[in-house]
Amino acid sequence: TAAEKGNTNALIALGNMFDQGEGVEKDLTKAFDYFKLASDKGNINGSYNLGIYYKKGRGVKKDLNEAYKYFKIAADKGDKDAQKELSEIQKQLDKDPTP
Repeated sequence: TAAEKGNTNALIALGNMFDQGEGVEKDLTKAFDYFKLASDKGNINGSYNLGIYYKKGRGVKKDLNEAYKYFKIAADKGDKDAQKELSEIQKQLDKDPTP
């Protein structure tokens, strides 16, 4: 399949399917893994989605520092939503640097 060949758009599509339970049983861990594979290959959406997962504690332990890291990767590549998330997380981290 395209995902097996490392196509990042296919990895994101699979991640979204497992995130939403579309055509497959909902599995946030699998969704996270697909988003991580895409992010590791430079996909902005993969990095953004990992930021969301860490920010909300979806399928992983909530960790604002990790969320910041992944939002920064996406923001540095021009993702406007990630730039907004960075600003919000920075405010939270300024209040409590060890969330």
